[in-house]
Amino acid sequence: MHGLNLPSSVPLNECVLEDALPQLATTARRTGAAGSTRHDQLDSTRLGRAVVWTEGHESLQEDVIVQFPVPVRLWDLKTCQVRIGEPLPGHEGVVKAVAVNGDILASGSSDKTVRRWDRKTGKAIGAPLRGHHGEVKAVAFSSEVLASGSSDGTLQLWDRDTGLGIGQPMRGHGGTVWAVAVSGDMVVSGSTDETVRRWDRKTRTEIGEPMRGHWAAVQAVAISGNVVVSGSANHEVRRWDRNTGLGIGGAMRGHEGVVSSVAIEGDMVVSGSADEAVQRWDRNTGERVGESMRGHEGAVSAVAITDDVLISGGADGTVRLWDPKTGNALRVIQLGSSVHGVAFDGRSLFAACASGIVAIEVFL
Repeated sequence: MHGLNLPSSVPLNECVLEDALPQLATTARRTGAAGSTRHDQLDSTRLGRAVVWTEGHESLQEDVIVQFPVPVRLWDLKTCQVRIGEPLPGHEGVVKAVAVNGDILASGSSDKTVRRWDRKTGKAIGAPLRGHHGEVKAVAFSSEVLASGSSDGTLQLWDRDTGLGIGQPMRGHGGTVWAVAVSGDMVVSGSTDETVRRWDRKTRTEIGEPMRGHWAAVQAVAISGNVVVSGSANHEVRRWDRNTGLGIGGAMRGHEGVVSSVAIEGDMVVSGSADEAVQRWDRNTGERVGESMRGHEGAVSAVAITDDVLISGGADGTVRLWDPKTGNALRVIQLGSSVHGVAFDGRSLFAACASGIVAIEVFL
């Protein structure tokens, strides 16, 4: 991130940042090689201070205090290394969605624009992408295109590298496009018109008939292999055959609120809901896996998953990390601003917050 001048690796024995919300008094705990523990009160009168301790061969060395502007924070979950960068300036409204592909990060905002960012430098790439006439609710990548969905009821395709719009907006939905996903030559979308739709990204035309089954707004979609998954305001998750558009099995029920986020990894589907829970499902059978994962104190608005970690973001201003196999909580990262979206590529995590910018990056 720009404005960052820290070593690329800081070996630590143990570092725990307790309550990193900058508006509150913050303490940090460190454990020395001999097992001794020390708590330090951090200066809470200046926004966003964090402490990084470097470890020598025999004992902990001097404290290094780094001042940083919120809300961008970079955390290494294994070493507890803290790397700080400046906020990503550019959007003039709330950031509603985020996606990452290679070295490019994309965001969509209530300011009706899509923006691209260099994830290495944190700098904006080119001018804002304009074309929507309503809030940008969703963004998604493939290796060649960037797709966006808007409250204006349309989808727009953009060249991933140049940012140029590709053809005219894709029309068909009868309401806000809440969710988009891209896989190969297919774009999938979900809308307040209660449908899931498939699109050919090359011809920008709809494929087959709308996929119907939800009786409320479709607020989340994901695609992996031949399976499309959707989540709806009717509290349900559904599976669909990517090629035929037919439903697979019945509705997956377990949430008690709007399902606003879904993701797929291997044989596991995960979902987040306004009922403050994250659920895991067997992609093949549609059965729920394990118990509800609870900890958020507000709606779960975003989820992402890999083999090693499941990530959720919520209205309580936290990003939470879980073990996808056991469902056990691993870590809570306090942001202090509602999280609307998360994107994770196996190396880095990005969160879109109500503060209007991408808020944190986590290196695993």
